[in-house]
Amino acid sequence: MAHSLRVRLYVALIAWPIVGVFFAVLAFNVSHWFILALFASMISIGWYSWNLRCPSCGQSVILIGGVIAAPWVPKNCRNCGRPLA
Repeated sequence: MAHSLRVRLYVALIAWPIVGVFFAVLAFNVSHWFILALFASMISIGWYSWNLRCPSCGQSVILIGGVIAAPWVPKNCRNCGRPLA
């Protein structure tokens, strides 16, 4: 089942701090090599959410003019106004 664009962005925004804290704790308590996993996971989850685009017009969901517009998930595209379902 294909999930909507909003669900995928919610999952990415929720997973970002959880995964970050998990790998930070491992880096401080287990091995300093987990800091590499921390950076890799932060970059990959951030890149994934950064590149989620409106299926109609191709505008980034969380960016307007290269700046993060809102930390929440919009219901409609800011560019074309179509729902991001």
